Amino acid sequence: GRYRWVVDVHLEIGSTVPTHPSTIASFSVPVHLQHAHQGAEDALQAASLGIVRRAHRLVNDYLGGTR
Repeated sequence: GRYRWVVDVHLEIGSTVPTHPSTIASFSVPVHLQHAHQGAEDALQAASLGIVRRAHRLVNDYLGGTR
């Protein structure tokens, strides 16, 4: 069986400098787990690569495309 989960993510990057406003991103990462006994921790682990990629893009955009 395949057990579908959706991991909802809300990321916010902010600054104390008033001229540099916060950047916010909300998105969902669909996950398919193999076993019924797998829970939220397994779903989060399965979604982690997708979350890291989106977070990297968000930080990169926030910093003006610098690497």
